Amino acid sequence: MNKIFSYNPLNILRVDTVKKSSITFSATLINGLLGMAFYILLARDLGPFEFGLFSLSITVLALLADIGNFGINTGIVNFVSKYIESDFKKSLKYLKLALYSKISIAVVIIIIGYFASPYISESIFQKPELIVPLKLVFLGVGTTWLFSFTTSYYQASQKFISWGVIQIFSNLMRLLLIIYFISISNLNVNIAIICYIVAPFFGFLFSFVNITTQFFKEKVGKDIFKEFFNFNKWIAVSSGIGAFSSRTDTFVLGRLADPSGIGIYSAANQLVQVVPQLIGAIGTVVAPKFSAFKNDTEMIGYFKKLMLMVLGIALVMVLFTPAVRLIINLFFGEKYKNSFGVFVILLLGALVFFISIPVHNAIIYYYSYPKLFSYLSILNLIVVFSAAIFFTSNFGYRATAYAVLMGNSLNFIIPAMWLYKRNKGNAKSVKS
Repeated sequence: MNKIFSYNPLNILRVDTVKKSSITFSATLINGLLGMAFYILLARDLGPFEFGLFSLSITVLALLADIGNFGINTGIVNFVSKYIESDFKKSLKYLKLALYSKISIAVVIIIIGYFASPYISESIFQKPELIVPLKLVFLGVGTTWLFSFTTSYYQASQKFISWGVIQIFSNLMRLLLIIYFISISNLNVNIAIICYIVAPFFGFLFSFVNITTQFFKEKVGKDIFKEFFNFNKWIAVSSGIGAFSSRTDTFVLGRLADPSGIGIYSAANQLVQVVPQLIGAIGTVVAPKFSAFKNDTEMIGYFKKLMLMVLGIALVMVLFTPAVRLIINLFFGEKYKNSFGVFVILLLGALVFFISIPVHNAIIYYYSYPKLFSYLSILNLIVVFSAAIFFTSNFGYRATAYAVLMGNSLNFIIPAMWLYKRNKGNAKSVKS
């Protein structure tokens, strides 16, 4: 794989990935700005204490959405993209199975969550004021799953303009709702969560303007069910454990820190969210391509070009880091000045995960070996959870970010070693 350095970086600009990524990048940039405006307005209006409660609630929502999804989104991308050209009706069967599965699981989760919210609030987080927000969060899990159904379909069918438009629509709706409630001086944690969870539902409904409804007529046989969930089971395990480990920092803070500390940490974390959004933008384009490659030569050549691209983007983001201090002071206010130190460590961790995009997508979609990430997620959870408790207990909420850096480094190194060994011989045969 050392021939990677023989590539002319300008050649990357001619690959199909960048052409399509320009669409997803544009959408990601707009979404990033809308999301930043949303969280800045919330943070300023609610203050660190209430913003901390909001952030902790939304973290629980994101965790439940990832765990209960059972890898369905990945299954949509894998199977719909695989059959949409060769066997369109078969791809619709997977689409129907995915939507019906999401709805069924959501109903169960919402019922359980309604009764479990008091226990989670009082016994786990020791914050009784979270009872109502968490009940709302469980409703939000359902709207989040419906929305991710549409974005996964757009990704699988490579309708990237639709993919971007529907996300911009949802984020803009959230922002406008928040602006309205601020204007009438009626914003609080519960209303903020309602605004957050309502927008994806309307986005889901709106998305059917450009999604065929033919799949509702298809019959799903046992063979489709078995193939779909046989692939998804490893994704479900890895994404479930990975979802918890990736948010361990916030959950540890939820237990060990006061809401104000959580709010300051969350402000820094929101500024880093541009990186996961970029990961989603690039992943949206590259996942179907890795799934469609027919041989190692094609895959390795594409892998090298993609790696150069993500390294270049990561370097640019590092160079712009000092400007974030100005953003915090100017927009978030003096109460959030301690967020910058947390931001720097979180950014480094996020960029390590960012440059692992080619590695992860190659293993999951080309080699169809998501099992690796199931094992890795368990190890990652142990490391991040232990480190988060140690750093937070001994050095306070500002040191919790080091646990995230450790976990993301682990998520890059181990898969990279696996991929290197798997392609050790093949890489030498690929010509630049």
